[in-house]
Amino acid sequence: MGITVTHRYDDIIELPHHQSRSHPHMPIGNRAAQFLPFAALTGYEEALQETARRTDERVQLDPDEQEQVNAALQSVLSNDSGAKRVAITYFVPDKRKSGGSYQQATGVIRHCDAERGELVLQEGDRIPIADILRVTVLDEQDS
Repeated sequence: MGITVTHRYDDIIELPHHQSRSHPHMPIGNRAAQFLPFAALTGYEEALQETARRTDERVQLDPDEQEQVNAALQSVLSNDSGAKRVAITYFVPDKRKSGGSYQQATGVIRHCDAERGELVLQEGDRIPIADILRVTVLDEQDS
């Protein structure tokens, strides 16, 4: 059994490639994109990333630790010798899932908003008192 040679396309094999007058030529990169896999499940990748994102659990202070935080706040708020800079570590709940993150704000406490249960720093930050983990009074050289 041999290979049969046909000459069916001999009349067009040497002709130039057809170029449409109404449609512009598509670049090779765009042509290749037609064959890439598509996102059959829209939003699935984002959902996976959100699930994999880590959050911290809120630390529950024991009564002694809570008393230390309260004493540090009272000391800073009742200080007659001038405003002191503090570093406050506090919990910020995550808006999308359980847990959250611990953040630190540094500044001078402007006042305590008892009605809202917040500390207001001179820089404008508002920190819920119930979310405070630690209050550290900074030395002048830490500023």
